[in-house]
Amino acid sequence: MSRRLRYRISAPVVAATFVLASCGGGEAGIPSMESPTSSSNPTAPASGGTAAPSVENPLDPATLASDPCTALTEQNKDGLGFGDGEQQALDAINETACGWNFTEYPQDMVVFAVVTGESRGLDSVYDNRDTNDYFEPTNVSGYPAVYTAILDGRSDGRCELWVGVNERTPLYISTYLEESPKADDPCATAGDVAEAALTKLGS
Repeated sequence: MSRRLRYRISAPVVAATFVLASCGGGEAGIPSMESPTSSSNPTAPASGGTAAPSVENPLDPATLASDPCTALTEQNKDGLGFGDGEQQALDAINETACGWNFTEYPQDMVVFAVVTGESRGLDSVYDNRDTNDYFEPTNVSGYPAVYTAILDGRSDGRCELWVGVNERTPLYISTYLEESPKADDPCATAGDVAEAALTKLGS
């Protein structure tokens, strides 16, 4: 199966997560957002109804939302072993995404998107944490983030990472690795892409 096809298959799952969060529930098999990590129960929502950690230094990701392939500089791409990105429509959530293939392993891909259609940011991810296979809150360059997914595909090179850059808009990074040695730790690659994107936004 081609990497492009696998990427397109994942899109409806991402959309379903946001729908569930907005509706306040849904099928048990369709949780809050694809990402790779399932840990013990995270902190309960705060009294104000906010589940995710607050973003102390908000960023405006508008430039990356319209042109996601600019999230990585040439130096970033060289360091990660990526070729030039290809911009594609993530139709299921009406977003524009960028996919980078590895130059030495062209079947392997990393996808990046700014999810502008969700007004509650990481809270929507936290709302459905109990229905995901794993849920691991983390921090990327000082910004709250979480690895979480409906199915745990980390052993197959699949990792999804969500990063809150403000209270309304998360970044989404997904890896599809099979041939690259980095497939043994796909979440590290997702984190590297997120860190580079945050650096670009803050520059």
